[in-house]
Amino acid sequence: MPNTQRPKTTTPSPMASTSTSLLDLPTELLLLIAEHMPPSALIACHNTSSRLRAITLPLLSSHTRDRFLSEFQQASQSDSHAQMNLLYPSISASLRQPSNQTTEAEAEAEAEVDHAFSTSVLHAACTSTNTPIIYSLIIHHGLNYNTRAQANNPNSTALTTVMANPNTAALRTLIALGADLAEPFNLSNTLSHKTKYLHRAV
Repeated sequence: MPNTQRPKTTTPSPMASTSTSLLDLPTELLLLIAEHMPPSALIACHNTSSRLRAITLPLLSSHTRDRFLSEFQQASQSDSHAQMNLLYPSISASLRQPSNQTTEAEAEAEAEVDHAFSTSVLHAACTSTNTPIIYSLIIHHGLNYNTRAQANNPNSTALTTVMANPNTAALRTLIALGADLAEPFNLSNTLSHKTKYLHRAV
């Protein structure tokens, strides 16, 4: 007797047959999400598509350079090269911004703020192992590696900062660029555990 049963067919689950990407969301919802993103995440989205670029550009423009610096410092302390590299173009652009002040007093005040910003950027980078960024800050932007930090540890220079971590490549870079080797020994209260890395680089 022939088999008259039809083969069973399965209907795919609607959940299994559909997938939703970020770009499937309405613009209003994307904007709401983007408003809660840190600068590095906004930059990553900005580089993804023209639609996300249009959404994130106004938000990126609204962030102050101090907001970028704050996240750059956190990324440096956690040694997140990917995050540092995302933020660095914005940091670099902030370092190149010309003065738009007209009076001498305003120009001097802006120069003082710029000096504090650039020093903080260099000292933050020196807490990481991201040697290319350290090199770029010194060579391309001319930041002074002998300038002492403005906050946290005002007795620290870029050299003593980089001596605090085992990144001997960054330490060798600063020494090759002419960092003042006498400076750490003039700051006896900052030496203690830091000099143990110096002999590896010289």
